[in-house]
Amino acid sequence: MKPLCVMSVPHTGTFFTYYMLPGKHAKSDIEAGHKYFAHVTDPTHVRFLNSECEIIVPLRRYDRVQASWIRRKLDVSRLASAWEYALNITGAFFLQIDANDRDQQLTRLSARLGCHLTTDWTLANHLQASV
Repeated sequence: MKPLCVMSVPHTGTFFTYYMLPGKHAKSDIEAGHKYFAHVTDPTHVRFLNSECEIIVPLRRYDRVQASWIRRKLDVSRLASAWEYALNITGAFFLQIDANDRDQQLTRLSARLGCHLTTDWTLANHLQASV
């Protein structure tokens, strides 16, 4: 399996998505069978864009993400540009966590990755993946 990278705007479901995916956790070299995460607000994320990684971009409703940033006292002035950047990542799979058709999106992601992904959509780490 290709290496997987959850590339996201912070607080859009990065870890929710990450823990759902198959693969070994890795922090170093990009390798097949491993998974990674990177926030678009961190300049080091570009190493995944220039790799063989399958990029998955989780999305949530913008107003919920903005509220999360405000609660955490993050620089909300950076949110709009990070959001726009993430939406323009070429070749990425966009998983809209708050969407009504999220089960269908998950089915499409499963097909794309060649595995069966399941979740109850609880925004916590209650996720499973099977290959």
